[in-house]
Amino acid sequence: MLMVYGIVTLSINVSITMMIVTRLFIHRRHLSRLLGSPNASPYTAIITILVESAALVVLCDIFFLISFALNSWTGNIGFQIWIQIQTIGPLLIIFRVGQGSAWSTETGRVSTQTATINFTRETITVQ
Repeated sequence: MLMVYGIVTLSINVSITMMIVTRLFIHRRHLSRLLGSPNASPYTAIITILVESAALVVLCDIFFLISFALNSWTGNIGFQIWIQIQTIGPLLIIFRVGQGSAWSTETGRVSTQTATINFTRETITVQ
């Protein structure tokens, strides 16, 4: 019975997340066409938050289901982790939204910026 519950949980998590992400992606593309690409970046941040949280839950579900199906002793560990991750996933979404630290357009630009480092007598530009 636990195996059936795990499979149902996995399939519901994957399907609902994909439906939400697909809908957000459609709205993002539509808004990008109407107002330009910079105005659609909040949708990218929301999609990233949802995919990161769902990936954690899905990976834990898969680990539990495989170890439980093989009657491995790691199934007990997977089950305990699975219970905790079911709670942590939604909390990660709340935390990331509250913190405002999702992926943004500036995330990709950090590695391409030039910076100036000032030492005692000379200036070095790092690219």
